[in-house]
This record gives sequence, C-alpha cells and structure tokens, in this order.
Amino acid sequence: MIDIETLGHLRGSRVPIVPEIGVVFFRRDPNDTEMMTAKLILSVDKSCEAGLDIDDDTVSWWAGQSADRLQDMLNRPGLSPANALNILSKAFAAYAERKVNVWAKSPSFDCAILGAIASKVGVTVPWKFFQERDVRTAIELGGIVDKNFPGSDFYGVKALQAPEGVAHDAL
Repeated sequence: MIDIETLGHLRGSRVPIVPEIGVVFFRRDPNDTEMMTAKLILSVDKSCEAGLDIDDDTVSWWAGQSADRLQDMLNRPGLSPANALNILSKAFAAYAERKVNVWAKSPSFDCAILGAIASKVGVTVPWKFFQERDVRTAIELGGIVDKNFPGSDFYGVKALQAPEGVAHDAL
C-alpha cells in the first residue's frame, strides 16, 4: 500500500511536491503476518530543484490542519525525488518473488503523482499500471464500514443488499 502527502495536485504539466511517501508491503494471507513498512521523507528544496511545484491552495489547507506540521514538511532535510523513487524500487525488488500489487486510496491520485514525478526526474516507478488497486473499491465491495463515517456502511450510504436467498443480484 502506498500513501503520499502532497503540496499540490497534478494540473497540466505541473507536478506537485511530495514531502512524504508511506509504504506497507503485506500479504493478504491471514496466516502470513510478515510486513515491511517505510516512510520516505523528501526534501522540499530538492523537490523544487527537480522542477516540482507547490500549490498555494494546498499549502493553505495544510496550514489550517497544523502550522507545525506544515513547517516540518517544508523545512526538514530529506531525499531527492529520484533517490526516494530508487529506494522504493529496491523495496519492490525485495518482494519481486511475490505477486505485488500497489494499493492506494486512490491510485488515480497517489500512483499518478508518483508516476509524474518519476517521469520528471528520469526514473520509472517499480510497478505496471495493471498492478494498481484502489482501496476505496475494496472497501465498498467488501461492505467495510469506513471509520470516518461511523454508523454507516460506506461514506454515509447504507450498503445495498441482494434479496434474501439470492446470491447475486444486479439490483
């Protein structure tokens, strides 16, 4: 699973700075609890040097969340985008013997941004498009209650149920 924090959104040719990349490698087998986690910290200065952008609206949003958190992201030392993606590639290579899919919430955001950064800095992401999986889809299809919306099945909408005795229904 990949989760990123950004200082912007993809807009035309503008590629946002990603100050953090969180990664968890896991197996879906409940008998195999081996997991590897990593948090890659990227330098905002090195990201700017690589031609990545900061979006003022996103920075304002972060300031409203926590001014301290924003200052930490803006000022801490970290990796260049190319180095961070190379480390991510090495981590994927370590799991190459397994079927590795990339789960994100949502791949059209996280994976797309990482792919755009990779293109910008001349490296490749260590996965193919067909390995991308959307956590939101799994949540919805699995009928999992989203912790952000207690008391509901999914984003405030009660899950639709097939009629009793019917295994599948197009509703």
